[in-house]
Amino acid sequence: MPGRILIAYASRTNATAQHAGAIAGSLRGLGREIDIVDLRKSGKTDLRDYDSIVVGSGVRFGRWYGPAKKLLKSKALAGKKIAIFVACGMLADDPKKSGEAVKNYIDFFAEKYGVKAISTRAFVGFMPDGKSIKLGSASGSRPVDTARSEVWGRELAEVL
Repeated sequence: MPGRILIAYASRTNATAQHAGAIAGSLRGLGREIDIVDLRKSGKTDLRDYDSIVVGSGVRFGRWYGPAKKLLKSKALAGKKIAIFVACGMLADDPKKSGEAVKNYIDFFAEKYGVKAISTRAFVGFMPDGKSIKLGSASGSRPVDTARSEVWGRELAEVL
C-alpha cells in the first residue's frame, strides 16, 4: 500500500489553495491517504510521517511565497518523493506559457535547493491586478479553473 502524502502549499490569493484542494481530491478519490496543510497558517509540519510531499506555492513578481520556499529548502525532504506545483498569474493571460513557468519558477528553485522532483506543473493563478481565468460569479470566492490540477492529481497517484 502506498504511503501517506502531504500536500503543503502557500497561497495569498487562494488560487494555490484551490489547486491544492483539487489535487488532494483527485488523490483521495483514488484511495490515497492525504493531509493538506496551508503553510502560511500552520506551524512546523513533521515530515517524518509522509512518504511523499507535494509542495505548492503562489508566484508573485517571480518569487515564491516564503513558507513554501522554506519547505523546499528543508533537509527533511531528503529521501521523500517530491512533486512541485505553482499557481502563476502569468498564465492567466496565456495558459500556453506553462512550460516557461515550470522552467522559471519550479526548475530554477528545485535546482537551487537540490530538490529532485518526480513531477512538476504550473497552473493558472491570479495576476496582481486581480485578473484570472474565472469560472463562476465575480463574487468573493474568485474561483480558478482546477481541471488541470485535478488531472495532475490523478497522474500523481501513479508515481507517489
